[in-house]
Amino acid sequence: MDSRALHAIAGRFARLQHTQDLSAGQEWLWAMVIADLEWRRMTTYPVWRACSCMFCIPPFPDPTD
Repeated sequence: MDSRALHAIAGRFARLQHTQDLSAGQEWLWAMVIADLEWRRMTTYPVWRACSCMFCIPPFPDPTD
C-alpha cells in the first residue's frame, strides 16, 4: 500500500474514534498502520522527503481516547 492510502486509513480511524469505539480488528489495523507509517518515516532517504504528520511522528494519537 502506498503512504497516501495508509494516511487515509489512519485519518478515517482518527475521525471515527470521535463518534464510536473502534472494534478489536480496527484497533489492530490502527496499530499496524501507525507502525508502518513510523517505519516508513524512519527509513525515508533523503530525510527531507519524510512525512512529518501526526500519524508519522510520536506521540501517536490513541484510538481509545
